[in-house]
Order: sequence, then C-alpha cells, then structure tokens
Amino acid sequence: MKANELRPCDKCGDGLGMVCYKVSIEQHLVDMAAARRSDGLSMMLGSTVLARAMGPDEDVTNQVGVATDKLLCQECMLTVSLGRC
Repeated sequence: MKANELRPCDKCGDGLGMVCYKVSIEQHLVDMAAARRSDGLSMMLGSTVLARAMGPDEDVTNQVGVATDKLLCQECMLTVSLGRC
C-alpha cells in the first residue's frame, strides 16, 4: 500500500499502528436460476463433485454495486473477526 492510501482506522478513527488490515467488502445476490441448475445437475449425477467437474463453471451470485475497501487497525480487526462489531 502506498503512503497516500493510508488513513485512520475506518471503524474507530485511531491510527493504524504497525499492523493493519485492508478489507474488501462486496455485496452479492444469488442467481436462483444458476443455483437451481447447479443443484439439479448434482442431484442427477448423485455427486456435487462430479457436477462441478462436468457442469458449466457459471457464477451463482452476481455482484451488486461497487466493492468497498476498508482499513482497520489490529484491535478493530480482532473485534470484527470475533463477532463483536
């Protein structure tokens, strides 16, 4: 990361410290038709592994909007990863 990309922690507003995390957040919606096709092939072949190997490699989710990058200090990252956000 370049020096001009550094900024205070996006959660607490404090400095980042010696260890920081850059987290990319994307919102996705499930494409139900693609999910049904994938599940149907799995049922027909009797194996999800076979269906993934033999079926089309299509996306079953579609990104909605623009991805957001967040910078977090180590303390906030530990808080978020432990589910206390």
